[in-house]
Amino acid sequence: MISVPAPISAPAPVRQSHRARPSDALGVHRTALRRRALVIVCLVVVVVLVALASLLLGSNRIGADRVLDGLLRTGSSTDEAIVWGSRIPRTLIGAAVGAALGIAGLLMQGHTRNPLADPGLFGVSSGAGLAVVIGVYVFGITSTGATVWFALVGALVASVVVFSVTIAGSGTASPVPLALAGAAVSALLGALTSFVVLTDQDSLDAYRLWVVGSLAARQLDVLGAVWPFLVAGLVLAVLNVRALDALGLGTDLAKGLGENVLVARLVGLGGITLLAAG
Repeated sequence: MISVPAPISAPAPVRQSHRARPSDALGVHRTALRRRALVIVCLVVVVVLVALASLLLGSNRIGADRVLDGLLRTGSSTDEAIVWGSRIPRTLIGAAVGAALGIAGLLMQGHTRNPLADPGLFGVSSGAGLAVVIGVYVFGITSTGATVWFALVGALVASVVVFSVTIAGSGTASPVPLALAGAAVSALLGALTSFVVLTDQDSLDAYRLWVVGSLAARQLDVLGAVWPFLVAGLVLAVLNVRALDALGLGTDLAKGLGENVLVARLVGLGGITLLAAG
């Protein structure tokens, strides 16, 4: 018997892979870049508008033409005294303060992976406040040039204590122990500050004026006393950017990528301390 071979069936259609093509990934990347650029442009516009409002608005009601005249004139007019003596220092100091606290908060959120974290979480604010109170109570310090040194030393000591407690307790500089140690140290330093100011009226008055803060009647010498600390903190923040990208993936994965977590934490801590204290 002669066997008839079975007909050859057509090959089954090959199902296309659902993997993202390089062109799709490139399109998503470009969209993200455009969105980021748009956000940056909008923020710059907002900053410019706020700066203009700071120059135009104030307790002395002068129009935009008089503000412009005060900016350009080099004589001794009242408009020039208002613009150069009050509003320009207020604008520059406000911009510096906002930038410093914003970058310090960014570093804090990056290291703790907590979007609600602020510079006070590492005890920076409490340490600076206690040091200023001690400076007023013991040494009678009131000038900005001296106050900033006490604030810096207090913030640095508090940050080192928080970091040391974290390392001693968990053996690693992981986010959760850092946050817990920072909250505990902040509470302790806050209690000590309250004890000092409640027992001395002069310290209470000086501390209350300092801790509330104001941009009114501030001169550029205030910014001149703190700009070296702000610049140094900004440099440390820039150096810490690459480490933040790795730490955002987790401490263990950052170590696997070759990141020295201890050094990264120390650099970030230094940037936070300098920026927030300044």
